[in-house]
Amino acid sequence: QERHVQQSEKCEGTMLQCAKYLSVPGAINGLRRMLEEHDEDVTLNALPPPYGKYIKVWAHFSTAEVAARACEALHGFHPCFVNKQKTFAHHIKSLRYSLP
Repeated sequence: QERHVQQSEKCEGTMLQCAKYLSVPGAINGLRRMLEEHDEDVTLNALPPPYGKYIKVWAHFSTAEVAARACEALHGFHPCFVNKQKTFAHHIKSLRYSLP
């Protein structure tokens, strides 16, 4: 099957199973909408391809408490924007500062 698909036109890869989501930007936008329910000032940074098995996205929240609640809500959840696949979230505390 894969050989026939690759013969028909040039392609970067072949997926013979159902897609987990229709597009990466669509999945990231779905994640953004969900996280905005916890913090309307959330910012997302998605790491660029190659993705491997998972897409990694960093979310930055206004407070650590909000981040912890969002992480708890997202970890193990099966949202529609990734075709009901299980999501994994980890709360990593960090410090952002500026030097003069």
